Amino acid sequence: MTTLSQRVITGGLLLALIVGCRGPLSSDEGGGKPFVSIGNPLEWGAESSEPRSGTPQRIVATWSDTIRQKMGESAERGFGGRLYFYDSEVDPITVDGRLVIYAFDESNRNPTDHKPTRRYIFPTDQLTKHMSESEIGPSYSVWLPWGGVEGAPTHVSLIARFEPSEGGGLVVSEQARQRLPGRGIATPDSGVEVIANQPSTEGVRQTGFEAPVTVKSVAGTASEEKADRKKLSTTTIRLSR
Repeated sequence: MTTLSQRVITGGLLLALIVGCRGPLSSDEGGGKPFVSIGNPLEWGAESSEPRSGTPQRIVATWSDTIRQKMGESAERGFGGRLYFYDSEVDPITVDGRLVIYAFDESNRNPTDHKPTRRYIFPTDQLTKHMSESEIGPSYSVWLPWGGVEGAPTHVSLIARFEPSEGGGLVVSEQARQRLPGRGIATPDSGVEVIANQPSTEGVRQTGFEAPVTVKSVAGTASEEKADRKKLSTTTIRLSR
């Protein structure tokens, strides 16, 4: 048998094998069932690129003091935050609802005073615009303005509260107490008067806030600043609905 004949026979057998394994292509051919695709084996077990959505059970928020500088405008200090929402699973989810951030200026605040100094509101239709993908899943980035950099340093407690659009109850984050630097006072650690390090604010959006207060412009002394740092303590703040 010549090599050409062997190739012809081998090709015919392969063609018959392929047709036989494939079966009928449609219900019109021999009354068989339609051909059903089993998909690309390379995609088996692949996870969906779409993030999960749901009703959160807890909020994890991280905050950092930062400065926002726009061309032609005065520098503005504030807090940059990233929030993660979780249900019963380990990965963060996307949410649908209203986010409120309560800010309490701790400068000479009475421990029994639970009224927030400022309240930052992110309506439902705006909150989705703050979502972006992070290394661990969907997160929400926010910017909380606190006035010009010429203001005196202070400590601010931040609490996030989420109100779902449908179903589920209110979800409140842990209280986070942050130090907000300002000009005019040499800090005990660095000895400088101007904030030099500016964290990146990429992806952070600005929102309006309610109940603004006048920022104290009278600078204290470095010893007063150090004494204030020593008095740091954890205070539980009750939120009224």
